[in-house]
Amino acid sequence: MSDEWSPDARILHRPIAMNTIDDAPMLQSVTAIVVTHNRPVLLRAALDALKSQTMSLHAIVVVDNASDPETVLLLQGETNLVVLRMEYNLGGSGGFAAGVEQALSMSGEWIWLVDDDAILHRAALENLLCDQNNIDYNAADLAVLCPAVEEGGELALMHRRYFDPNTLRESVVPRHKYSEKVVEIDAASFVGFLVKADAIRHVGLPDARFFLGYDDIELSLRLKQSGYRLFLLPASRVDHRHASGARLRHGPFGIKHYYNLRNRFIVYRKFGHARAWRWLSPFTQGLMLLLIAGRGRPTSLKWWWRAMRDARTEPQVATRQCAETDAVKVPTKR
Repeated sequence: MSDEWSPDARILHRPIAMNTIDDAPMLQSVTAIVVTHNRPVLLRAALDALKSQTMSLHAIVVVDNASDPETVLLLQGETNLVVLRMEYNLGGSGGFAAGVEQALSMSGEWIWLVDDDAILHRAALENLLCDQNNIDYNAADLAVLCPAVEEGGELALMHRRYFDPNTLRESVVPRHKYSEKVVEIDAASFVGFLVKADAIRHVGLPDARFFLGYDDIELSLRLKQSGYRLFLLPASRVDHRHASGARLRHGPFGIKHYYNLRNRFIVYRKFGHARAWRWLSPFTQGLMLLLIAGRGRPTSLKWWWRAMRDARTEPQVATRQCAETDAVKVPTKR
């Protein structure tokens, strides 16, 4: 796990006062974590959505993954933020690990993980934390509450999943389940992932070694493995402004595909109990992704082979040299 990892970061400015909203209750203290890299327009919208919540936040922490001057300037003009400026790009995984570590030092009860392209609906937090009729907020095994994710006005089902360790099958929460008040799930993306601070203290930080992709699934399954429960509350909503061409299938097959495949197989190896022949399905999926996104390019085959090879060993924390080399090829989507 990543408990020994120490982020190379510095706090640029602390909040003068915690974010408050007139007449907004703060029944449980929540620290929001936003990880960003070179997307100031989206970041501005994400921060506005957080500050407009009908429930007040304890604090907002922004992890700036070595962004360009435009993002730096935006953050310098903000108040009521804690900003961690990373010396180089540690990816979404390293960014969330640094942000969560900071949040744990700030005495909040909950930590809200938010991508910089996640625009939370105004009552998103209230709908997660004020449903006493359906959620026992004091339950010792409660760890995670998640909003429903929308993309382009439609439910984006891939963000909330089930996982079968015996078949290695990841299946989305079906659309009809979103009519229920509460749905227990196995895994969720970091698009509005609200987790209890005490649960993180128990299982450890998000794994910074993943750099990009499947760090959210790994943390989800680590929590499940430790006896915690995760829930989807469909009344809470978040707008994920994911670029239509940013999906893995759109290619070209490169560094983001490498991390996705490598990390997926690491997660399956860590949490799966499947017989050897069950690995044929995810292996075939990886080959299909290579064919669709790679389009026969030799460099695509190189990335695919490297992912298969590296998935058999423990990942390493990205070094400055590695991050600076790979960050050129990593798209702005984490």
